[in-house]
Amino acid sequence: SAIPLRACAEEAAKHGSDYLVATYTLKHFSLPQSSSENINLDVRRVARALTKSLFSTKSAYSSTAELISDLRDCLPAQIEPAVSWLDGMISVSEAGVVSLTADQSAL
Repeated sequence: SAIPLRACAEEAAKHGSDYLVATYTLKHFSLPQSSSENINLDVRRVARALTKSLFSTKSAYSSTAELISDLRDCLPAQIEPAVSWLDGMISVSEAGVVSLTADQSAL
């Protein structure tokens, strides 16, 4: 469902975030068909960005379930992330250990 861009940016500004930064960030994570007033967030894109952040505090996860659990904690309650969203971004060893692919960890 679409969210009102201006209202979200204004709300962020009330809580100390810069209005222009909030607007840019919301537009960055929006789907192409979003209008200039209402945006539809691309939750897969958000999940991919969050995954990179999760690996900044932890070099590897013992399983995909552990990674997905942490990712789920970062997303709105109704969003169920899937490992397929992270194709090409993570690698899973034979032992099940999950890490960022070499080209992703360089970013």
